[in-house]
Amino acid sequence: MVKFSIIIPVYNLENYLYRCLESVLNQAYNDFEIILINDGSDDNSLNIIEEFKNQYSSKIKVISQVNQGVSSARNKGLQEAEGEYIIFIDGDDYIDSNHLSNILEYIGKSKNSFILNILFVETGETTWVIPKASKNYDCSFYGTLMNILDNHRYQGFLFNKIFSNSVMN
Repeated sequence: MVKFSIIIPVYNLENYLYRCLESVLNQAYNDFEIILINDGSDDNSLNIIEEFKNQYSSKIKVISQVNQGVSSARNKGLQEAEGEYIIFIDGDDYIDSNHLSNILEYIGKSKNSFILNILFVETGETTWVIPKASKNYDCSFYGTLMNILDNHRYQGFLFNKIFSNSVMN
């Protein structure tokens, strides 16, 4: 079992995939798998995915499906995930080379099932940070997770959250 499964849904992201995948593959911590779900792309995304798969076959799993939307793609990735922890990244995002190392260090301090990670967002020339960094929560049931998301206003996006695979499946 790998430590992290990184699930990346892809739909028509040929202009962003190289940067995204290179950022994931250049991690200082190396115990992870990448699950790419091509969600019916009609641009060059699938060719880029296959190029990376050919070069990093031991790290990358590729799933193709007719376009069903990002939620379906993520769920398909979850079905294939073998990692102890699940990380969702969008195909037009990228991560710092120490991203997984930093998460692993924080996980080592606690065995909870949900971690909120710091988030940097670039929009044009601006970079901003959501300042709710590295919180650990025990989410052994659905209500606790919803309470965290609703009451603490941590937004509904997934790319700044890490989940234990045992909670997700």
